[in-house]
Amino acid sequence: MNTPSMVPYQVQYGDTLFTIASRFHTTPEQIARMNNLSHYHLAWGQQLYIPYLKSQDSRSAGNHSQTRQQAYRPVTAYTATRPILVNGVDINTGLYPVLNYQPENAEYPYIYVPIAEFRRVGARVTWKEQEQLIVVETDYYQLKQENERLRAQLAAYGPIPQQGNTSGNISNWGIAAQQGDWVYFSNITNGNRLYKMRLDGTAKQKLNDDNALYINVMGDWVYYINRNDQMKMYKIRTDGTQRTKIDDQHSATVMVVVGDWIYYVTQSEQYRIYKMNVNGTGKTRMGEDYGVEEMYVSADWIFYTAQPQNLRIYKIKTDGTNRAQVTQDSARQLNVVGDWIYFVNQTLPGIFRVKWDGTGKTSFAAEYSNPTSLNVHGDWIYYGYSDLYKTRLDSPEQIKLTPVYGFAGLINVVGEWLFFRVQYNGEKLLRMKTDGTQAEIVG
Repeated sequence: MNTPSMVPYQVQYGDTLFTIASRFHTTPEQIARMNNLSHYHLAWGQQLYIPYLKSQDSRSAGNHSQTRQQAYRPVTAYTATRPILVNGVDINTGLYPVLNYQPENAEYPYIYVPIAEFRRVGARVTWKEQEQLIVVETDYYQLKQENERLRAQLAAYGPIPQQGNTSGNISNWGIAAQQGDWVYFSNITNGNRLYKMRLDGTAKQKLNDDNALYINVMGDWVYYINRNDQMKMYKIRTDGTQRTKIDDQHSATVMVVVGDWIYYVTQSEQYRIYKMNVNGTGKTRMGEDYGVEEMYVSADWIFYTAQPQNLRIYKIKTDGTNRAQVTQDSARQLNVVGDWIYFVNQTLPGIFRVKWDGTGKTSFAAEYSNPTSLNVHGDWIYYGYSDLYKTRLDSPEQIKLTPVYGFAGLINVVGEWLFFRVQYNGEKLLRMKTDGTQAEIVG
């Protein structure tokens, strides 16, 4: 027995009377008649009443077939106008409606996304003809498991120690270091004395009269090499109090502070690498190499070059073990960024990079011959000789940044600012935005 009924329905994007009639097993004419429609044109969001038949099982004496009809209750949903991010991808392109609906008693709303958008978020959609199935596949759970494995591996190493300055800055004598919205710097304009100021240039204050280089900031302390005292290592509170000589025995030519340790190259021991606690105790030699020129520490590795090895890049564990050669290149301006080492080749033009294990060697700005200053920061490479340039890691385009003053090297990057040395009535410290604007002498 068939019982006539009707169901309310709100017209969705792409609906026609024919598609709606097919969905509810009725005809366009019946829908038009029930809703007093004089034409078949529909508006998105229009409210209709749809006739359909509720069916019961029916069998006639001469016909053993069974018919069944299924009606779906429509839901009220709204088209999302804000970005809908799935795995960091905005799927709300405006090409298709993205519907947001929260069923009764559901804790969270449902997001209805067209199949056409699935591929944009890493899912594979295939149609299986034989099974008449749409199959959606994704490597989300595989990636999730891999992420959890890497997290566990990192946890086994313990917390990553804080670095006192970036590799690019240390490669350029560490004349500036950032902590929060403060920058601590060697004021070249004023005899390389130790200063601090806010990133916006306000609240400038001299901390002391030491000729400071290789500045590292860790917690409440500023660490540096004092050229006024035979290159001895010092520290001072960020408020300018408690100036302290850390060690009276060793003079240093490079210094990097990592966590509770100071790694340094000491001229007192034929330019070998040592480490000691920030309080001056636990002094330990790192390997036997001497004549070390450049050095930086990342994770649990020390990367360095030494004259007896023709300035080839080497690495050694922070416990003094596992010494290994990274590359055959004679290198300067070491920048350790992520799992890459950027450097300038002594004999070949351009800027190069290589993986920590020595693989994947590539070059940048090949037409630019041996820049004297190199600093890799974020997605940009800053470099120069008589002029200052920058180029993106993923683009060969060179952008000239040199201000009206003569560029003289020592590029340090602090936030959105470049600090570097210029020749302008003597040596001066200049800072300017990384886009080349707002250049000014720091007095």
